[in-house]
Amino acid sequence: MGLCVALEPAHANVPKLVGIDRKNRWHDLGWRLPVKFVSANQPLPRAAVLSGIDLPMGLKGPFAANGLTQTYLTKISHSVATEIMDRLVQALGPAFDAETESAVANSVPDETTKRRLVDARIGQGKFRADLMSYWGGRCCATGVSLPQLLRASHIVPWKDSDNSDRLDPANGLLLTASYDAAFDNFLIAVADDGTWIHAPFFTVDEQERAGLGVVSGRAVKGLSPKHLPFLKKHREIAQHRWDEAAKGKPLSEGPASI
Repeated sequence: MGLCVALEPAHANVPKLVGIDRKNRWHDLGWRLPVKFVSANQPLPRAAVLSGIDLPMGLKGPFAANGLTQTYLTKISHSVATEIMDRLVQALGPAFDAETESAVANSVPDETTKRRLVDARIGQGKFRADLMSYWGGRCCATGVSLPQLLRASHIVPWKDSDNSDRLDPANGLLLTASYDAAFDNFLIAVADDGTWIHAPFFTVDEQERAGLGVVSGRAVKGLSPKHLPFLKKHREIAQHRWDEAAKGKPLSEGPASI
């Protein structure tokens, strides 16, 4: 089980391969689509990838109420595709490498920009280097300086940003893995004065068990005015989730739009 990604446009009038014909279902000439198959390290349940997404329905769409149909090469909206790809990236983990990311980023025409987007998406390249430089190679929450423990974390989630914001170091914090996970899932946020705030249900006991220490006792020093619009957007998403939780609605995992 995995993901099949088109590497380039389909080639027309290509002779069919020997041995693939079954009951004369294939024409002598047809379209050939070069693809790369990315094998998942573990099964990808449909619910884990598609639940909660506003999927298009109907006979002509690629989705049906009871699961995927056998419709091929059907267009879906950019927002739906982005959400699905974001979840696949998380589910496939290291298997989703830079080559695969380049293939799915084919809407970006400039190769240099595409390469930088790929690197930023997997937390490497210029985006990470910019954050390491700005924050002095230290987690802005804990002061940890071991590069192996640091994550280049986007403030406004990748899928909610345009290409410029995705590469903007002002849209990033350098965090340890624990802080990155809590921040990325909107359990914590940063006020304009740098003070860390947290979800009402994210108790001090849970914070300490997660290795964060007492969040409210820390502050981010070194924020610039350029960080503030991104932090405001992050807080808005976080507050929406906290309000939903207060109403008894289940929390979703990972970044999400409001």
